[in-house]
Amino acid sequence: MKLQHDVRAHGPIFLQHRTWFIPVLTILLMVFLAGCATPIGTRQVGIKRTYEQINTNAIKKDVYSDATRSVLHRFDLEKQFDKDPAVAIETLHEIACEDDRRDLLYALSELSYLSAGKVHTSNTSGSDTALQAKNYYLASAVYAYFYLLGERGGAFPDPYDRRFRTASDFYNTALAQSLLDREQALPVRKTRIPLPVGTLLVALDQDRSFYDMDTLETLVPSDTLLVHGLSVRDRRPGLGAPFVAVEKKLPGMQFAKATPGTLFMRVDGDIRNLRQGGGRPALNSTPPMKKGSPKSAEKTSRWKMTFPHSWPTP
Repeated sequence: MKLQHDVRAHGPIFLQHRTWFIPVLTILLMVFLAGCATPIGTRQVGIKRTYEQINTNAIKKDVYSDATRSVLHRFDLEKQFDKDPAVAIETLHEIACEDDRRDLLYALSELSYLSAGKVHTSNTSGSDTALQAKNYYLASAVYAYFYLLGERGGAFPDPYDRRFRTASDFYNTALAQSLLDREQALPVRKTRIPLPVGTLLVALDQDRSFYDMDTLETLVPSDTLLVHGLSVRDRRPGLGAPFVAVEKKLPGMQFAKATPGTLFMRVDGDIRNLRQGGGRPALNSTPPMKKGSPKSAEKTSRWKMTFPHSWPTP
């Protein structure tokens, strides 16, 4: 009977302890979780602020987009890119050689574009720094081409996807900054250009160029020019770097002839071929969206230039 009494006597004491133990445990758990995670929530900021956040990319600001951040986070490369962009890009490049998801190519294009801008604006000066920036821009254009038009990776990107439009901008602007602003003229003959990962063998498709390259003084990227005196700046959609080709001024002439054009780069193969160090140039005029385009186990770039009309310039 005494044992029974003791059990009954301790029962209420146990329940009494439990009444304060559970709330305390809950509070401690909440404090622990709060210290291990960033607070999540929302607040009203308006359409413009939200639109700006959604559409942030390396062209608009010196940061990468959420789409690229997602890829870096997937492979735990965010801190590596902050510490050493070149190592992070090379690591992601190697992953993309095995993983054929297109979003990796988009991330590589944006990270290369962002790295080019950082190299270009760094305190280090000299021709080597400028060349390094241009080669990063060229890599950005190559990765963007693979993302937009490469046959590896299944279905082509959805044109309603923001990345499709942004990748088109990466291609156009990076191509202009990598090739239309070089001290050396466009590579008419086979030229090997080093990329951050691999190399590219580049040649101009002269069969599609309606201009004598020997008569050119310079090529000016159109996107670097601010137009004034016109009420509307008319632009046509598409892929390619618009430019103005300025001829050498002839003796006795007051003006040098200037001709607008578009530079388009077509790249054979896919990302896995870049390590092979280039290959034979194959010059043709196959449109980029044509099905059944020839593949090559070697890497070659093709340049197509078109000149619709001309006007004089001082």
